[in-house]
Amino acid sequence: MARKFVCKRCKRVYPFPQPGERPIRCECGWWYYNDGAAIREAFWQRIEPYRTPRNVIALFEPTL
Repeated sequence: MARKFVCKRCKRVYPFPQPGERPIRCECGWWYYNDGAAIREAFWQRIEPYRTPRNVIALFEPTL
């Protein structure tokens, strides 16, 4: 049985993100990325035209 990931906000279910794989883009606008240590999350508003940020990984890098 494969692990599932559930969006904290809208409760949609996705396959669990693996390190190095593309992030999950939830319908509610949140992105989830597995950096190998933890699941990182960032909000990117979904408005038309639907788009992917230029540097998706940068959304999940910790800021100091």
